[in-house]
Amino acid sequence: LAPYRDELVLSTKAGNAIGAAARTFDDFNWQRVNLPHDWASYAPPKSTESLAQVYRQRGISWYRRTFRLDEALRGLRERGDVVVLSGRCNERESLPYKAFDAIMDELCRHLRGLAPREVAALVPRDAWALRRLFPVLGRVPALADETELDSVSAQDLRQRGFLACGQLLGRMCEHQTVVLAIDDLQWTDAESVALLLHILRQPNAPRLLVVCAHRTAA
Repeated sequence: LAPYRDELVLSTKAGNAIGAAARTFDDFNWQRVNLPHDWASYAPPKSTESLAQVYRQRGISWYRRTFRLDEALRGLRERGDVVVLSGRCNERESLPYKAFDAIMDELCRHLRGLAPREVAALVPRDAWALRRLFPVLGRVPALADETELDSVSAQDLRQRGFLACGQLLGRMCEHQTVVLAIDDLQWTDAESVALLLHILRQPNAPRLLVVCAHRTAA
């Protein structure tokens, strides 16, 4: 089986897989299992197989590993003690910070659901700059009340907004576990990458869990 297996692996990597290894193969009737999984342990024994193998059947087994970020996060949301902020990059969208668009929507809903005193304790310095980058946060009274600077350059606005975002997430992490999840990161934009790297690399970076899903063309 080794030569056939090696040839099949090479064909699969080149995108020319056939049979069960092909992406278009219909696996509708396949059994759903959790990996690791030993199919031979579940197959009925055959008297023609080796006694040393306890009459277990031998052959090639096929597994398709799948992972859906939304399903993985559902359990965390149901716990109630974890703040899950998730977003997805859309291939057809061209707006800046698109990886954080839905994340800021969820952040806005979360903050609006807190008591005013709790939100006040989370408000970062230069919250107005974060509000300028993500106008939806203006729906949070504590963030909307801060006065903006009259004149500020685009670079200064971005720097202040990034710092405010990191500070806000950091203060949230002091009280709860925070998960930041981004799906389809392969379609992200430069602004989103810059903000994500700032959150991860800033001094005293917040202790949050960041999960990103990225698909390749191959």
